[in-house]
Amino acid sequence: MISVLRRIATLASHDLQSLWRTGSNIGALVVYVLSTIFLFYRVFLSVSQPRLWTSLLWLTLLFSSAFVASGLFRHLLGSGRTYYFFLARPSELFLSKALTAFAMQSLVFILNVVGFAVFLGFPVASAWWFLLALWLSALAVASVFILSTAVASKADAGGGLTAVLGFPLMVPTLTVSLQATGLASDGIIGPAFFKHLALLVGLCILPLLLGAGLFSYLWRD
Repeated sequence: MISVLRRIATLASHDLQSLWRTGSNIGALVVYVLSTIFLFYRVFLSVSQPRLWTSLLWLTLLFSSAFVASGLFRHLLGSGRTYYFFLARPSELFLSKALTAFAMQSLVFILNVVGFAVFLGFPVASAWWFLLALWLSALAVASVFILSTAVASKADAGGGLTAVLGFPLMVPTLTVSLQATGLASDGIIGPAFFKHLALLVGLCILPLLLGAGLFSYLWRD
């Protein structure tokens, strides 16, 4: 078990180092997030309504998440697939990509929250609970994107298949996420909020379990 975790961590570390060395993906991500926030700032100047502020934040976060997941499996086509075949099991490779996506998604989360707080204020009532709910929501969204992107990359079908595969899981994920962050932004911390947090944890794990098994099956082709 320890060796499996070590291989997953090593592969994820290699991916993150590659992203850092090239810098193009991270730079494009930062430019997209900051330019979108600045556009919202020029339109609204400030946002005092928590629900509107949260909705604008979700728009930026959602499209940033799609950008993060879009290129993670690109280098596994052709000869790259043969190379990684001898390094790790398919399930380990998938989970390493998920770990990379989680790390990048955490960066997206920080950029969005800090950018919105600087330009548009931070009008939420329960800040720490809101940040926890938003972070879990971001990871749940990343889980859905990584599952659909993994299958689409193996089928070589591009973004169209990614959207079709991700939609059935994305709808409940966004529904629960918006309810949890909405309750926290209004300061309503109670049983309903904690129920949504538990659901978010499950929505983070479920796509990873499905993806690890499905990717192992697809890898044999």
